[in-house]
This record gives sequence, C-alpha cells and structure tokens, in this order.
Amino acid sequence: MFSSSKLLQLIGAIAVIAVLSAFFFGARTTVTIRDGSAEQVIQTRARTVEAALGAADIEFRQEDLITPPREALIEDGLTVEIERATLVEIVLGDQSHTLYTRRPNVSAILASAGLSLGPSDAVLVDGEPLLADAIGVELAFVPETLQLERAVPITVQDGGLLLEFDSAARTVGQALWQAGIQIRLADEVGPALDAPLSPGLEIEVSRATEQLVISDGETYPVFSRHAKVGVLLAELGIMLSGEDYSVPGEDQPVPSGGEIQVVRVEEQRNTEYSPIPYETVSQPLADLELDQTTLLQAGMDGELVRTTLVRFENGVEVSRELESEWVETPPEPRIVGYGTNIILRTVDSPLGPIEYWRAVEMYATSYSPSRAGTPVDAPWYGRTRSGKVLTKGMVAIDLNVMPLGTSLYIPGYGLATAEDTGGGVRGLLIDLGYEDHEYVSWHQSITVYFRTPILPADQIAWILP
Repeated sequence: MFSSSKLLQLIGAIAVIAVLSAFFFGARTTVTIRDGSAEQVIQTRARTVEAALGAADIEFRQEDLITPPREALIEDGLTVEIERATLVEIVLGDQSHTLYTRRPNVSAILASAGLSLGPSDAVLVDGEPLLADAIGVELAFVPETLQLERAVPITVQDGGLLLEFDSAARTVGQALWQAGIQIRLADEVGPALDAPLSPGLEIEVSRATEQLVISDGETYPVFSRHAKVGVLLAELGIMLSGEDYSVPGEDQPVPSGGEIQVVRVEEQRNTEYSPIPYETVSQPLADLELDQTTLLQAGMDGELVRTTLVRFENGVEVSRELESEWVETPPEPRIVGYGTNIILRTVDSPLGPIEYWRAVEMYATSYSPSRAGTPVDAPWYGRTRSGKVLTKGMVAIDLNVMPLGTSLYIPGYGLATAEDTGGGVRGLLIDLGYEDHEYVSWHQSITVYFRTPILPADQIAWILP
C-alpha cells in the first residue's frame, strides 16, 4: 500500500504531466504574417513572435523592424508586420561599403558607416545630386546607393581675378559652373573643361574679345570693337531695310566681347473665318406630354471674320494684333420644345392602385446610417437632409430632379418620400434608405413613380438632367 506522502507525490507528477501535455500538445494559435506585400497565415504552437517567424521559415535581420517585438507573446489572431531594412551601398572613390538600414536620412546612414561630410563635399543619392540642406533631413525613401565626392582645394585665375575655393566636382567645367563662373565658347580654359580635378589644381581662364554678328542664319566673327554697329554691318555688306533692326542698334558702339544680331522683320495680314456655335434653347409646350420633347428648329452655326496683322522676326512669329472683326452670318438657335401637359395615371401595386403624375427610369442604390459615411459621433449621424431620423421609406435624391418632400412609389421598395441628398446622388440616381437591421442592397434600374398630389409648377423639374 502507498503511504500518504507517496500518494501526494504521484498526484503531483500526474499534474505536471498534464500541464506539460497541454503546453506541448494544446491547440494551435492562428498568426498572420505580413512581410512587405506578401502575407501568410500560419497555425503554430510557438510562444513568441520570434519563434513563430522561425516556425514559418522567415529569416530576418537585426535591422528589420518587427511589430509586435520579437519577444512578444503570441495571441490567437495576432498580426505580425515585418518592415525590411534596405541594403545601402556607400561608394567613396574606388572603395564601397554596404549596410542595412531603415533610416531615410543621409547623414544618419553615413554616421552608421563611420563617415562624415565636409562643408564642400557632395553626395549623389541613387545617382542624383543631393542638395546640401537636405543631407540631414528625412527623405521620402531609403536610398540604395550613396556616392561621396570629397572636395579638393583649387585656384582659378580669371583675368585679374584670383579665386580660391574647395570643390567636389569631377571636372574643371563642372567646378567652374558650380562656382558661378561662366565660360563662353571662345574663352580659353586650362586645363581643359573635361579635365579631372586634383588637389591644388590651378585653373586659368583667358577671356576672348571676339564679337559675333548673326544675320540671315550666318555667324560672322568680328574683332573690331571701336566702330559703330551700323558701320560694321555695312563693312560686312549686311543691309537693313523696312522694319529690320539690329541688337545693339545701328548707332550703338560694337560691344566688347559681345554679340550683334540682325533681326529681319516681316508683316502679314491674315483673314480668318471661324464658326459661331449656335445655342440650344428650350421652349415649353402645353399640348405636349410631360417628359416628351420635340425639335422645333434645327439650329445653324454663324460665321465670324477676323483680320489679323502678324509680325515675324527672323521667321518666328512674335506678335499677332487683331485689326478688325465682324459677324458675317449670325447663328440660328436650336429650339427644343418640352412638354408641360401632366396626365394622371395609375399603377398596380401590392398596396392597390397608386395614382401618379410622372414615371422616370432611375438607377437605384441603397444605404443605411452606418453605410452613409458619417462618423458615429457626428451630431447629424443617422439623420436626413430634412432633419428626420433615417428609416425605410426615406430616399436620397438630386434636388435638380425633385424637391424634398416629393411622394414616390418604387416597385420592390414601396411608398417613399424624398427626405435626403448625398454627394454621390446626382442626376437620375436614387438612394433607398433603410435602418441598419433591415438593410437591403440595391443596384439596378427601376421605374420611379411620382405620386399625387402634383407638385407646384415652380417646383417641377420640367427638363430632367
């Protein structure tokens, strides 16, 4: 026989085994894992997020962001989000370094790689230059490549002007452009504009004193700087006639190191004919039934005549001045007659015969308070445009079709009153109201009957949109 102490030990052992069995063989939990655009749902006995990812054979890096954290306990229905770090390559000269990061901040990425920027250094982000004031701010994306260009000291001798500065440009031409030093075609630069920069490079710019004359599509090099422009043009055999002129003018001195352009002027007088579109007007007809139309006059475009003086300089139009215009033929309006004769009719319904004065084919949708897009805490939640609590029998309409309060009959829905409007309810669209618990979805065309009494004439939309 067992002693009481041994019996207690046996019971304790059985309890431990039961707990362990429940732990190892208990019900699995459902976990959704979203990895970027990929999503999978797994069943797992894992206790933590990290264990669940391991069970799903999902590898991750230390730099990846996992939400909830990896050490978080698993709950049934939990969603795990993985935001992957981007592999960034940092290129400096002929060396490169890679790291993973989620920071869209160039300064922070460089700091992670143990790098910093000098005041004149440049950075290319995915091949595009990054402005200096954007280096320390958060970008809209994590770059894939960062290329560092270290600035070197250079000297520029531009005539009598000596400039010393640091530049991260790759070539002499880029360095001069970035420094705001303009180089004309005839200027001489040494070393050449496409020469690479090197520390301590000395660049010499020799400015040309050549003037250029541009006339009739030809360019003439001119080296005299003392003659008047008119005299110089005459020496070249270039004559100005009519409205022709030069820049600078004929009485101006030849500009030093500048350009003289001859502008040939031609004027043309054009006559243009353009249609005057006719208007469409509507006319009520008392002997024509409501919602019927008839064409009373076809309509015809008129004709407008304009004379315009067009000025061309070197073959390019520079101005167009209207000299006169008149109506050669006036337009004739298109006249459409619409019916205003209202005839009462009846339609059979489950409620018995219903008298109506208008029947319109409309497209029916449906809504309820929770489907109307109004916040639950809004004071007008569940209320119509007329201020009433939305129930079945209240519909939303376009006020261009009918006013609020119009009595309707809608087959399959029943008697209704126009009590509401909506941003998406336009034209021949009607939104059928329901309470949430009885909501029925509608998406179909249906005949809507306007019940008597007939609306006052000033409230009737005689021409439907």
